[in-house]
Order: sequence, then C-alpha cells, then structure tokens
Amino acid sequence: MNDEMDMEIFGAFVEEGNEMMDDVEPQLVELEQSQDDAGNVDLEVVNSIFRLFHSMKGSAGFLELDNIVKLTHKAENLLDIFRKEEAQLEGPDVTLLLKTIDLLRKVMDDLAETGRDDSYESEVEAQVADLQVSISAKLDSPQSTPSAATADEAAPEPAPATASEAAEEPEPALPQIQITPEMHARYMEEAEELLDAAEQNLLEALQADSQDHDLAEALRCLHSFKGNSGFMGYTHLEKLTHRTESVLEYVVEGTVAADEEALGVFLKVVDQTRRGVAELADEIPPDEAELAELHSRLDALMAAAGVAYDADGGPEELSAEPMAEPMAEAVNEAVADTSATETPVEETAKK
Repeated sequence: MNDEMDMEIFGAFVEEGNEMMDDVEPQLVELEQSQDDAGNVDLEVVNSIFRLFHSMKGSAGFLELDNIVKLTHKAENLLDIFRKEEAQLEGPDVTLLLKTIDLLRKVMDDLAETGRDDSYESEVEAQVADLQVSISAKLDSPQSTPSAATADEAAPEPAPATASEAAEEPEPALPQIQITPEMHARYMEEAEELLDAAEQNLLEALQADSQDHDLAEALRCLHSFKGNSGFMGYTHLEKLTHRTESVLEYVVEGTVAADEEALGVFLKVVDQTRRGVAELADEIPPDEAELAELHSRLDALMAAAGVAYDADGGPEELSAEPMAEPMAEAVNEAVADTSATETPVEETAKK
C-alpha cells in the first residue's frame, strides 16, 4: 500500500476507534456506580466493554499497529478476569482502564497525523506493565477462583460464541475502511506464509520421536491468520482457526497430548484453511460439512483430555465449575472497493 492509502485507512481506523472509546468510557463509569454491596457487576456491560477492546485489537493487528495491539490486548486480559468472575472489579481497576483509554486516544491521534503508533512507546510499555501488575495481583489473590491460578500473561483467546448467541447479541462493528485489492493481496501473501510456517512446525513435531513438542510457532501463526481473516470478513476461516487455536493452547500447556492423532487433526485444519483461502478468489462457498467435521474432531481432542466446549461455546474442565461465557471476535461485514463503492469482501477477492 502507498503512503496516501495508508493514511486514509489509518484515519478511518482512528475515527471508528474513537467512537468505540466514546462508548466504553461511560460504560466503565456505569460499572463502578452500579456495583451491589457484594461487589457484583453487570456482566452484560463487562462483556460489551470486552468486545470493544477485542474488536479494536483485531483491527490493529491486521494493520500491524503493535503498540495499540499491546494496550488493547492487556486491557482485554484484565476485563476477561471480571467477565469470568475470577475477581471483583474495584475502583482502581476502572481508573486503570480509563487511563488506558486516554493513552489509546493519544496514540491514535498521533497515528492519524504521522502514520505511526510508536511515538509514545515508552508510555505504552509503562501502561502495559501497570495492567499486568493488576492482572497478576488479581490472579494471585486468595479470592480468585481456582481456574484463575493457572492463568498467565499469555492467556488463551476466548473461544467463539455459539451461532444462537451471535444471532441474539450483535457484535460491535470494526472500522468501515476500504478493503482494496492491495490489502487483499497482502492478506493472501501473509496467509500463505503463516500457513506454511504452521504446517512446517506441525510436520516437524509429527516426525519427532517424542510427544514433547514445541508448537508455539504453529499457535502464533494460526493466531495471526485468525486475526487477519476476521478483519477481512472471512468468518468461516476465522472461526475454524479460532477453535484450533483454543485447542493448541491446551497442547502448549500440556493438557492435550501432542500425539499423532492431534497433529493429524491440526494438519488437516491447515489443509482445509489453505484450500479455503485459494477458493476465495473464485467465490466458492465453504464446505460446511468439512468444517463441521473438523470442529467435531477438535472438540473430541478436548473431550479426551477432560476438557470440552460447554453449551455457551467455551472451554470448560469437565470436573470444574463452568467458565464464563466466551465472546466471538467482531468481524468486518461491510467494506468498500477502491472506487469507494461498498461491496462485500468476497467481491474484492476477485480483483
């Protein structure tokens, strides 16, 4: 993309991001004011705030705005503790999140002027550290739930919501920016690189003599691919890799065995995903039966390890209390081509 196009895209991202933050700030104040005597808060409001940060993070990730990703991801992690009811929201938490929003505004305003998001990198690092201190304190607190004690800085991404939840509760929209042929070409190029790297990591693990595999590279690549697909509006690819990422998190933790069966499922996911990417240009609809089979096989890996996706679509340990309802990542459903005429993302894929 050329510089002029970059600035137009960043400008649209900043405009929509500021609107999102305008929505978040009063909701945060409302959370603190509406707490009952026991410290309970309205989980619907917490989920709404969480999704806004999650949406902004996904969009910033595709645009390679690393400092905005760091801030929104760490704020998202803190909010995830509250929405899972692993700790109580307190006044200092609201203040910390409001301070995060203030810094985001500063970073994004500078982005709109300079095309960079690293002018305040030292402030971002300091704020990320403050957020992590709060996260660690809450997870280490005796009042936190047992499931929180095992969480760390690289907490798993929430799993997608079920179809019924998605229909009942609309996700906040991502910035309505133009998806240009250049952006689609970049997506396709990065998709090939990410899937190749993930496949290589999985094949190396399959050929190894033991099950002590480091699949962090495959996890990283599929996480990036998921975010890119969500931004572009390819929801079937996003959902499949999101579910796979959730299972891989448990493999990396050691909960799910990295045996031949599991590695075979992951490789099949990569094959199906690569085929899905190739089919975008020809507008070939996704193979729903194949996708459903892969989701079932991923669920089976979790169930075999004593972990399953509950009725709300999230992972739960079968012997433990259910985890809080996970939320789907927002995706961009309305985009425009280079002539500023709004068209579906799939039409752009042909250009």
